[in-house]
Amino acid sequence: MNSKVYESFFSIWILFILFFLVFVFTFIYSSSTSNIRKYQMVSGIVSAKNQVMIFVTAKQLNWLYRNEVVLIDGEKNNFLIDRKLNNSTLKKDKKMYQVFLSVSTKKYVVNDSILIGILQEKTSFFSIFLDTWKGG
Repeated sequence: MNSKVYESFFSIWILFILFFLVFVFTFIYSSSTSNIRKYQMVSGIVSAKNQVMIFVTAKQLNWLYRNEVVLIDGEKNNFLIDRKLNNSTLKKDKKMYQVFLSVSTKKYVVNDSILIGILQEKTSFFSIFLDTWKGG
């Protein structure tokens, strides 16, 4: 059977392949460039006006030194490390540090419990997708 030029599906296949390639490249580019921030929540106590006391591990202390902001109630707040007390151990195997942060605590009074988010790392969406795909 002879087909007419307008009955040919060759152009439709070419358009489909081009659309699919553009979609795949756009997805890979956008997923690799977008950064997702991972935060770890640490509980603390408001010890004075605009001062919070927290107990952190050595790894969390390193994260505090690398960052300039912490999350309090989902809002970014600038902070300064007032002082750090060494060898404050709460757990048997882990070395803990008692750290006092100068941060704005407008909504809290002394002895209130507060959750502080510390930025661990920035990861891409693509790396999270691959970790999920691997099952871990």
